[in-house]
Amino acid sequence: MMKAWMNRQLISFIYGVIILIPIELLLNIYRFSRIAKVSISTTIMISSVLIIISTLFGLLWTYKLTAIWVKTKRQAFLPVLLWFPYFLSLMYLIATLFPMTYEGDRPNPVSGLIMIASIIIYPIVVFGFQMLGMHKKSSEELL
Repeated sequence: MMKAWMNRQLISFIYGVIILIPIELLLNIYRFSRIAKVSISTTIMISSVLIIISTLFGLLWTYKLTAIWVKTKRQAFLPVLLWFPYFLSLMYLIATLFPMTYEGDRPNPVSGLIMIASIIIYPIVVFGFQMLGMHKKSSEELL
């Protein structure tokens, strides 16, 4: 029972980190560009590649973990809700540890709109991957 609870929490934590990485990369483009002393276009290109790689790796990892650990549909549904507290606490932790000290590093307003849209759409993505993981498990049991 406790192991299943820890497994759900770990999957939820990973889902929280999966959306945290792209949002933090998006919000800190100017800061990364200034600290690394590279052009903004180079920083955007590197961030885009990191966003794609981290998202694909994270979603595939949670898909496999779901197929291995999750036993019931109720357990598969919980990460759809539980990723958000992890995301908020990690976002708060990063904002506290690395405060914005230089006004030129502030993200543009469109970044906020992209972040809001991502947070609204993300539960649908999590639900889809949870159900895919459950489907993989049920199709393997039939064989």
